[in-house]
Amino acid sequence: MLAGSIATSAHAGSYNGGPSTPDIQLEQNSTNPGYWTAGFSHTPVNAASGFFTDVFTFTPSPTTPVWASGGVINFSLFGFGDLGSITASLNNNPFTASATQPGVFTLAPVYLGAGPLTLTVSGIVSSGGGSYGGNINVLAVPEPETYAMMLGGLGLLGFMARRRKKN
Repeated sequence: MLAGSIATSAHAGSYNGGPSTPDIQLEQNSTNPGYWTAGFSHTPVNAASGFFTDVFTFTPSPTTPVWASGGVINFSLFGFGDLGSITASLNNNPFTASATQPGVFTLAPVYLGAGPLTLTVSGIVSSGGGSYGGNINVLAVPEPETYAMMLGGLGLLGFMARRRKKN
């Protein structure tokens, strides 16, 4: 089962050069093994067209449905070395640009089926270059058997409480 937590430390990869398609390891939280997270970053080099598209694949792939969330930040120093027209999506679920913080994009928790997690980030890089980074957080969705066991346990506790009350 995979899960994500913003509080965990992320394993971040940094990539320079043309289009990147790295595999990034999801890291398990040491205090709560049900939570998983991964960090990523990239510094695109100005291509002739100025456009870039980076694809990150997170491993291991979830074997059960998951909830996922995340964020991408466009790093800029006083407007120099900037990236523009950034878009990001996780398994075709788009990140939303912040209305109050320029260069910040977030993915509200979204339900995803089992299978690979693929993040795509694209945009335009200026002649001064630029960079971005972020994280992905993953939380496994409990299986129906989990709820059945919980309800069965609550029913058993109710039965025992009622029996004790009669005595």
